[in-house]
Amino acid sequence: MLFNYLDISRKSKRSQSALEYMMTYGWAILIIVIVAVILYSMGIFNPSSSITTVSTGFSPFIVSSAVCNDFGLVVSINSGAFPNNAFYVNLNGFYLVSASGISGQYNKLYNITPAVHNILLKPDSSSKIIIPEIKCNTSKTFSISAKLQYYYLTQAGNVSSNATGTINGQVSNENFINFIREPPNSTYGDYHGGFILLDNNSYLFNHKEGFTIAIWFRDKTLNLSNQGCNDFGLVAKNGRGNDNESYFVDLGTSCSSSGNFAIRSFIVNSSNDEEVWTPSGNAVKPSYFYNNWVLYVFTYNASKENESIYLNGKLNSSREVSGTLYTSIAPLDIGARGIVYDGTTPEFGYRVFNGTLANMQFYNVSLDYSQIKQIYNEGIYGRPVNYKDLMGWWPLYGDALDYSGYGTDGVFIDMSP
Repeated sequence: MLFNYLDISRKSKRSQSALEYMMTYGWAILIIVIVAVILYSMGIFNPSSSITTVSTGFSPFIVSSAVCNDFGLVVSINSGAFPNNAFYVNLNGFYLVSASGISGQYNKLYNITPAVHNILLKPDSSSKIIIPEIKCNTSKTFSISAKLQYYYLTQAGNVSSNATGTINGQVSNENFINFIREPPNSTYGDYHGGFILLDNNSYLFNHKEGFTIAIWFRDKTLNLSNQGCNDFGLVAKNGRGNDNESYFVDLGTSCSSSGNFAIRSFIVNSSNDEEVWTPSGNAVKPSYFYNNWVLYVFTYNASKENESIYLNGKLNSSREVSGTLYTSIAPLDIGARGIVYDGTTPEFGYRVFNGTLANMQFYNVSLDYSQIKQIYNEGIYGRPVNYKDLMGWWPLYGDALDYSGYGTDGVFIDMSP
């Protein structure tokens, strides 16, 4: 067998050249790899961290943002000039033509939540719609082709139309709104903190015949020994200036029942300015609420002369009331019971809640037990159970916007989302 020493010599020289190349450029390659890893960890090469909503089409609307979260597909829409110089349009439907990254049935008419209150838009206005039936997949981004159904009024009557387009958006992990309760100090003589202000609307929030407030909460105060007799406000129609409170629901620190919360509410009777409270004997230990999600529902029924409180779908307390509900001009507040004003501008809240609030729903009727049970069974991400009588819906999921269609968006006072 003959050896080809010339081939061996050539191979040796090639190996030596390769080794010299690696020795010369190896450090540069290593540095490039390290830099690439750092940039990837910062999200530079991760589309989900850098992508913003990109949309095309949908004229005469512009989709300014779109996210998929635990409540469904949430789309922000801005309006331009409408056809035939219409003064307004009603958005009343959404079709999913194709999609990746989210789950939903194609070419099905999805009623925009809420189904009864179609979203009314004027030129150069904006609104946020939610389609609860569309769900997020495990991917961090999504891409859809969709169609918005709307109609507008002309002299000849309503004209129906569609706006088609595409949306690229993100699957979002939002957080519910946290409230921080600060103790008294040299500046504030009581427990204080931030809250959410809902501008007053007598039609929406003053219901002499009855109403229902439903809100989920998770308390962060296990020990009440240092809280005195100061309440933890959940929702209140607070007074402003010389105006009285109209109604509220809260967790009282229950001075007469040491260490326990009193589940309380009151209605102000306009005939004698009487504060009609729920009865005593409904105290609950803080451990029941601490770091646990609990559904609080308050109902007022004028015809039955009744006000009742439910916790997690079960009746907590009930009492007879009489007279007519006092109608306050003050706004509705979330997360506080008393508001301090600088003239007409709210500055901060007293008797604020300490923890997390979520998915508040306001109805202009007293819901029955089966509906209250349904709200509880649907859970913290559940949708309203009665769109016809829904006056406001605030998921409190990353923002304080109203998804009911009435547009009573909340404003953060002395706090951030």
